[in-house]
Amino acid sequence: MKIVRVDWIDAQHPAGEWVSLDTLKGPLPVIQSAGFLVHEDRHKIVIAVSADGNHVSGEMTIPKVCIRKRKLIR
Repeated sequence: MKIVRVDWIDAQHPAGEWVSLDTLKGPLPVIQSAGFLVHEDRHKIVIAVSADGNHVSGEMTIPKVCIRKRKLIR
């Protein structure tokens, strides 16, 4: 399986606390994730932290509209 690093824009959600409105006007966080490329289609990619060839664990689906940069690691 290919290994990729993905820089993507994440949603922002305060942890149930009161926050200043100015805090919410800032940029969305850019997250860097890396893993085995499990699946890709027009709308999303799926990466996983661990893989044994037939099974994966720690999978994450990232919408392609959120992806800012992507790099093939291997």
